[in-house]
Amino acid sequence: MLGFALLGLLARQPCSGYDLARLLQQRVNYFWSARHSQIYPTLAQLEAQGLVRHERVEQEDRPDKKIYSITDAGREALAAWAVEPVPLPEQRDEV
Repeated sequence: MLGFALLGLLARQPCSGYDLARLLQQRVNYFWSARHSQIYPTLAQLEAQGLVRHERVEQEDRPDKKIYSITDAGREALAAWAVEPVPLPEQRDEV
């Protein structure tokens, strides 16, 4: 699910991993939260699947940063996920 949250944010604008963490806290923290340690591996998985790509941006006095953007395949995957029916939670009958 984190992957789709990241794809949704990247569909609005390209971002660094740090920016994505900040946006998650500001926009969807009530529904979804994630730590930096979860975001970066998920971005790497999305990139390996061809759903996002990154561009390295050089910075003075700081390490280079990666700016991620969603690919056409990522937009298609996000659109397909958005219309999938949500599975209903299991009901347990204690009787």
